[in-house]
Amino acid sequence: MNKLWVRMQHGMRDLDKREQEREELNILVGKNLSRLSQLEGLTIGLYKSDVLPRILSQIVTCKDRIAQQYLMVILIQAFSDEFHLRTLDQLLESIHKLQEDVDICSILMSLIERLANYCVSHMSSLPTDVDVFQMFLTNIDELGKSRKTVPLSAVLSLQNSLIILVCRCYKDKPSYIDDIYASCRLVIESRSTISPDDKQSIQQVTKLLQTPAEIAKSIKPLLGLKNFRSLMDALPNHHKRNIAQYLVSENQTCISNVEEVIVLLDYLAPITQRDSDVNDEEWHDYQQLVSYAISLMYNKDPELMVPILQKVKEHFLNQSATTVGHLYTLVPLTFKALSLVQAIFKKQNEDPNCEKRIKYVFKYANEVISLVKNTDIVAAYNLYLQCTLQAAQCGLAEFTTAFLNQSLTLFEDEKMTQSKQEYNGLRYMIGVVQRVSCLDNETFQSFAMRIAQLSSKLIVVELQSRATALSTYLFTNLPERKDPKLAMSCLKKAMSASSSVVEPDVLLHLYVDLFDHYVYFFANHPDVAVEAKHLNAIIVKINKLISINNIDKSHKGLLHYRNVMNLITEKQNWQTYIKKQQKKDSPQQEVIDESGLNEKEALAEASRWKEIQI
Repeated sequence: MNKLWVRMQHGMRDLDKREQEREELNILVGKNLSRLSQLEGLTIGLYKSDVLPRILSQIVTCKDRIAQQYLMVILIQAFSDEFHLRTLDQLLESIHKLQEDVDICSILMSLIERLANYCVSHMSSLPTDVDVFQMFLTNIDELGKSRKTVPLSAVLSLQNSLIILVCRCYKDKPSYIDDIYASCRLVIESRSTISPDDKQSIQQVTKLLQTPAEIAKSIKPLLGLKNFRSLMDALPNHHKRNIAQYLVSENQTCISNVEEVIVLLDYLAPITQRDSDVNDEEWHDYQQLVSYAISLMYNKDPELMVPILQKVKEHFLNQSATTVGHLYTLVPLTFKALSLVQAIFKKQNEDPNCEKRIKYVFKYANEVISLVKNTDIVAAYNLYLQCTLQAAQCGLAEFTTAFLNQSLTLFEDEKMTQSKQEYNGLRYMIGVVQRVSCLDNETFQSFAMRIAQLSSKLIVVELQSRATALSTYLFTNLPERKDPKLAMSCLKKAMSASSSVVEPDVLLHLYVDLFDHYVYFFANHPDVAVEAKHLNAIIVKINKLISINNIDKSHKGLLHYRNVMNLITEKQNWQTYIKKQQKKDSPQQEVIDESGLNEKEALAEASRWKEIQI
């Protein structure tokens, strides 16, 4: 039959007829081998000693490329995987004796994939007494060395099949993946290098590097490998960056120890050093990915998390290792530190060293922010405020004072060059300081006064007015810290500053916002001494501004004004305040709403609001 196949190759001139008869012979041979594999009494021993050697001898000695190709494929398909496992050495030895132009790679790939599927379908690993992996790896290495005509991409494709076999059948042997990477690197070096134009080889290497993570749904298996980085470096620069991107963007697993962090940072080197061919948009995206990578570095145990923070800081301060901006590295590191503070503080009742640990982390955060300060004042300022808030929540007055002092010092040194930055900075600070409750009254009042003074010194008058109005809340937020006189003084200064604004559109927004502040204090803080006459004076100003400048009815400031006036109208109705009976669950069950007033109190409150002339 084998000789007939060869004669068909050389004795027929009609190509179509020859291929048709070849296909028929292919089916016939396949059926015969299949029947042979199903014969009763055919044991693995008999197959190994008599059947397989004769079949392989026929295949090897025919010397015909197409015949050898067909017969090897049929042989692999016809006999069971158990037989192939026990005779793998014989099969592989014969495969390498085939003609030079036989597609050995497709034959080996078919065999590897069959055995990998067998392992998965039988829910077991491959026999321990047969070193399947090493046999395949040795033969692939030999193929790469002895058959230089085999394309590099074909050899790498074989390695991809082998790595899938390892991931499925040798889950407890990550070192096998490392062996494959080392083998790939050697075969690449034997062919000099991978050309940027060799897209197939690049694709195969990329697949090799990603497959273990894709199968495990985590990059963790890659972090313990010695040869991952060396194979990655075989790629052209652009594709190395793609691998680094993949490691971050496709990972949802926390990197939980220093050793893993060190390895990951090494793998990310292609996107932490800017190459000349990287444009601004790409560099921005790479730096954001680095920030995300930092966010994945976490361990709930403070003893393990602190060394991680230290190692990451050291790495990104090493200018020879990275050129990523501090905004993308030290800023997220600070937030990681603050997150650790929260985790430690939640367990304060269980940990006698809680305060000591928190203070250590705060000192770390302060060191990091002092470095950020050298390149980004606004970021450093906001981080100091975040630390202020966190220290206050932990009840650490000393650290709260220190962080707040540093943020104020940054502001007072006039490091913020834009008026809008200054205004937003004060607005954030006022919001933070309002929530600080661990300071003694004297210290708090000192900070409140400094903030109010800074607000009144803003150059842009509109922003000065707005910031001064917000400062009012620092003197009214807590009963023990109330200072009605200073609060009223801030409101008056804000109103006075607004008179210097010339642009009608800006002035309308400002007047309405100030009116809103006055109404709030009139409603909720009678001790601030905001009276109806103050509100009436502002109403006159707003109405005059609208009339003179013919403001459009759809103007946002005007819509805001109407909402505030509607609130006043509602407050002037005494029934708004009256105690109401609420029915719950059934008509028989009635509950008095204790938040309301009795009729006399309601009339008095409505009368107070009616003094406002709307």
